[in-house]
Amino acid sequence: MSINQINYELLFEDIAGFYEVIGVNSSKNRNKNALEAYWNIGNRIASMEKSVSRSEIYGKEVVKRLSQDLNKKFGTGFGMRNIFYMRSLARDYDKQTLNPELTWNHYKLLLMVEDTEQRVLLEKMTAEQHVTTKKLAQLIKQVSRGDKLADGNIFLLHPREARTGIYKVVKDYKGNVLLDLGFNVLHKTKINGVRGLKQGDYIECVDGGQQYKRVV
Repeated sequence: MSINQINYELLFEDIAGFYEVIGVNSSKNRNKNALEAYWNIGNRIASMEKSVSRSEIYGKEVVKRLSQDLNKKFGTGFGMRNIFYMRSLARDYDKQTLNPELTWNHYKLLLMVEDTEQRVLLEKMTAEQHVTTKKLAQLIKQVSRGDKLADGNIFLLHPREARTGIYKVVKDYKGNVLLDLGFNVLHKTKINGVRGLKQGDYIECVDGGQQYKRVV
């Protein structure tokens, strides 16, 4: 079913109303209000899925029109990608769980993390450690490369290229072998030369980092 003019105008008015709330409330709660407004916008768009085909909504017809009309009304902030992020925010988070200590830009980065467990840990660490969006983007790249963030880590630092040394073996909940590189950094890598590793074993990197041997 296609969206008609009346339904579109109702949609536009609702979204505009959600956005206007940000400026009405005090600056003290501005970040919290912004996140809730973006969640409401995403949820409102999602509500159309019951009566309008997803292809029409997300096939850029409705979203493209919303982007043009909202930017015309408010000046900026409603690019098509931003609107898609709002929809993802409502899909992946409950409104009550949004952390007001994080900005919209923080959440846009977090929404790029497909692993829910890792996303939750990154969100928690970002709030507790006051991580900037620049640093968060770096951490997300590390997670995407296979480095795992474990609950309770102080910080996830990028492993140095030279990994020569002795490392403690850690296994995650899936049984994957990870190396404890220190500073609470866990690194997933292929372990050549050693079999049957158990949690707590120690191995040494040899042959220029190409092989490992068990440390007794």
